Amino acid sequence: MTDYQVNPTSVTQPLNDSEDHTDKSRVPILQGYLSKWTNYIHGWQNRWIVLTNGTLSYYKSETETAHGCRGAISLNRATIKAHELDLCRFDISVNDCTWCLRAETEEDKHNWVDVLEGFKVESGYGSENNLNNSRQEKQYTIQSEVHTEPSPEDTEIFQLGKADDVSLDETRRGSFNFRTESLLFKDTTREVLDSLTSVVSLIQRGEDMWGKRLSHETEKRKKTMEGAAYSSLMKQNNRDRDVS
Repeated sequence: MTDYQVNPTSVTQPLNDSEDHTDKSRVPILQGYLSKWTNYIHGWQNRWIVLTNGTLSYYKSETETAHGCRGAISLNRATIKAHELDLCRFDISVNDCTWCLRAETEEDKHNWVDVLEGFKVESGYGSENNLNNSRQEKQYTIQSEVHTEPSPEDTEIFQLGKADDVSLDETRRGSFNFRTESLLFKDTTREVLDSLTSVVSLIQRGEDMWGKRLSHETEKRKKTMEGAAYSSLMKQNNRDRDVS
């Protein structure tokens, strides 16, 4: 596999010949900032993503790479899928674990998907079809931007059609986002309620414990006061007996 080093914009570049002696298994193949979905409360957060030796890891920032990653996922059995509506998003799934990632631009997204799929193909775990589909999608996007100079009538019709397409696309995207946000909100709410239930249970146990301790201390003080009163009464009786 070709060795790469990547700048913060996630563009891959070959290493210099003077760096060939570097341990290949530890040289990042691809790295850069991507938005990663965390949960419904915190939403999308920028994370430093690094692909090294078949493992995709993420850190809170580039400066925290020396302190260990916050999570990692193996690409060997992973499924990489571009989002149907969000052109800058792609998801990586392994069994029940899914990373929702989002690049700054569509081109950056294609670059990440191409490199990740290419790595899987070279490592023997990927499919050429997936890589070709990603490249064809990128090629189609570029070709669709090349067009001849339209006439004024064509321009007017195109603008009207484009407005309808944008409205329809926004409606679909809004509907999808609403369903997605609803599911995420439901899961997050369930987790919050479970946490609150645990806290309430701990508080109740604490109240029971302190209630028992208070009762014990009250009973102990009561017995002490009764003992002191009895002792004082006995002393008084002894003094009265001596006087008589």
